[in-house]
Amino acid sequence: MTAHRITDALSRLTAGGLTAIDNAPSWIAVLILLPTLLGAGTQSFTAALASISTYRTESAPGS
Repeated sequence: MTAHRITDALSRLTAGGLTAIDNAPSWIAVLILLPTLLGAGTQSFTAALASISTYRTESAPGS
């Protein structure tokens, strides 16, 4: 499964999503965009935590 990135979510949004939600009220636009951006943000945050953990493990003395 491919990890979603925030930039991928935004590029999909600019491709067709902006046209679809152009005239919609802002609260509807937020409801449409929020799940995609939260999912991408969560995966990016998880990847950052994993890389920090790997760095700390590799830089620990005696490993």
